[in-house]
Amino acid sequence: MYKVYRDGGSIIRPLFFEFPEDGNTFNENTIDSTFFLGDALKVSPVLKAGVKNGDKFQSYFPKGEWADLNNQTLKVSSNGQNIDLESSFTSTNVHLRPGKIVPYQNPAQVGKTKDFEAKPITFLVNQDESHYADGYTLVDDGVSSTTWDKQAFTFWKIKYSVKNINSWIEYGDSEYVPQEGNKADQLEEVRILQAENLADTDFACYIGKDMIPHEITHTYNKYSKILSLKPVGQTTVSFKDIAAIKFGNSQKEPNFCLTSLYSYSVDKDFTINNNT
Repeated sequence: MYKVYRDGGSIIRPLFFEFPEDGNTFNENTIDSTFFLGDALKVSPVLKAGVKNGDKFQSYFPKGEWADLNNQTLKVSSNGQNIDLESSFTSTNVHLRPGKIVPYQNPAQVGKTKDFEAKPITFLVNQDESHYADGYTLVDDGVSSTTWDKQAFTFWKIKYSVKNINSWIEYGDSEYVPQEGNKADQLEEVRILQAENLADTDFACYIGKDMIPHEITHTYNKYSKILSLKPVGQTTVSFKDIAAIKFGNSQKEPNFCLTSLYSYSVDKDFTINNNT
């Protein structure tokens, strides 16, 4: 929403806004039956009268592997085709686009908008075929009308590539801290969906702003195919205390989390350098 506010555009978008090269997205039925929320979330509502809970209906998906946000163990694999989805009286079909990252909070744990401020953030990552993904998250107090004028916010860009997660502030005040009790700047977990290519991960850490690797837990679930990365020794860590997250398999690639072998520094362009 902030990116649209700043750069212009539309929050709710027809599929051809994001996939203009796919002629099927210009189909009248596609335009009328499904849409994007921002550039990452495809929403497939039930629009026909008389549809019952559990009934099947079709929705068009451009080519790629789309992660189901209601059941994150599932995915839609499409070659650019209509896919059967199941209707529900309690939720709407929402899928995360290939190559995108979104901030996420469990809706079952919140009852009203204010509750979102008291919960830390989980990032959901859906890799594209080149194992890349990116996204954004906004940190502010959620209520003030003068937030933008006072620069009382941070707008973060998050990028995943080659078993490495980086984030940086695109807009806002780098020193901004939300009011006490607001955990919008706290990372609880990074959840990489459909992560079969990362099943053999045996090390993970985040490089802190002190340029020292800090251990994080890594858990791959072979049934859900989700790789979970969480801070160790604390429930959350602030975004601005994380310079990068690194992970991998030490039998195949260097273990960048070993302080005995690697040290890091930041140059004048805020690029993290491996000094080894």
